[in-house]
Amino acid sequence: MKRLVVAALVLLSGCALPTPPPPVDSPEQVWNEQRARREAISRWTATGKLALNTPVTSGTASFDWHHSPEQDTLNIHGPLGGGHARLVANSDGVFLTDSMGKQYADHNAETLLMNALGWEIPLGGLHAWVRGVPLADVLYVYELDESGRLARLNQDGWEIRYRAWSDVNGVEMPRKIFMKTLPVTNEPADPIDVRLVIRQWKLQ
Repeated sequence: MKRLVVAALVLLSGCALPTPPPPVDSPEQVWNEQRARREAISRWTATGKLALNTPVTSGTASFDWHHSPEQDTLNIHGPLGGGHARLVANSDGVFLTDSMGKQYADHNAETLLMNALGWEIPLGGLHAWVRGVPLADVLYVYELDESGRLARLNQDGWEIRYRAWSDVNGVEMPRKIFMKTLPVTNEPADPIDVRLVIRQWKLQ
């Protein structure tokens, strides 16, 4: 299984990264402008693939994620989702239906995914990180590349690295996101590794 997961992570990493835009005079200014545009996006759909590697579970899946101010709907297809899983989060709570039709409910998406599928994915932060912006009101550290694009973000116990971007209607959106948990003690620990490749963005 470990060899298959390593192969999947290599596949998601891609063979080569696209050439970044040329350096800019003020990376911080570009970052602030693009960040404001991404934060203003209230409705979006992201479609792609993910790989998950934790001490207790590993695998890959395809996903499509529909977000609006009223509701998030995440559909997962493939081995990691056990065929198909559907998660819906709205003001009534968080609900998941697995491939066998069994339904789960909770008020916390991360707890629900862990109990239902054994996943450790930071959905509490991912709705922001997937758009290339930090969580509001949570301390963070970041690095920019020479083009003013976010290269690394450390926040809420995770390191998020942005490896590729796509231009979507004039807004640069993340295309490859590599995430892993940050150590909290000096003792060695197996990090949780999550990698996303977003094939298509639809913004509203």
